[in-house]
Amino acid sequence: MKTSKNHLVYFLAIISGIALLGGCNGTKKNNSAAPKSIDVQALISKEEAASLTQYTYPTRELKETTPIGQKICAYSNSNNGLFQVTLIQQSSIPINSGLKTPKAFFDAAKQIFPKDNVTITNLNTDAFIDKLSIIHILYSDYYISITIMQDGTMLDPKRWTANEKKLILTNSGTKALENLKKLLVK
Repeated sequence: MKTSKNHLVYFLAIISGIALLGGCNGTKKNNSAAPKSIDVQALISKEEAASLTQYTYPTRELKETTPIGQKICAYSNSNNGLFQVTLIQQSSIPINSGLKTPKAFFDAAKQIFPKDNVTITNLNTDAFIDKLSIIHILYSDYYISITIMQDGTMLDPKRWTANEKKLILTNSGTKALENLKKLLVK
């Protein structure tokens, strides 16, 4: 159980560390390219997360990693189940961030486990699932990642087969992308 959570913490620490190489102070935002700021919790609702995984998530927590402009919406339940959506958008990246664009963050994530990544082609945008069962999506000036844990473990293969796991992550990514596109045209 703890091993998967440790991998997730390790992954997030690597992304944060890469971003901090540029010495960001988190005070100014780089608003030059993004016309619209998106609320991370609008990408997948608690009800949509439940529908995608067949788990209920009564608790919602919003967090922010200010030095890299990352916004996090985490739905959880009493069994340590987790459905977490993260968003890095151009309008939230601090000017002094080591990485300047959502694409740079996406590319950095892709390089962490390059030989273990599974490219997802049916989303019609850059997307992959990494070794830790996190789906990463780059769309325009928005980088989305989705992590799903069952009972405190990253998509426990004893419960979902590899194909089921990939399908749930891909469907979650599809839903987040659909909702993002709707928000962008409003």
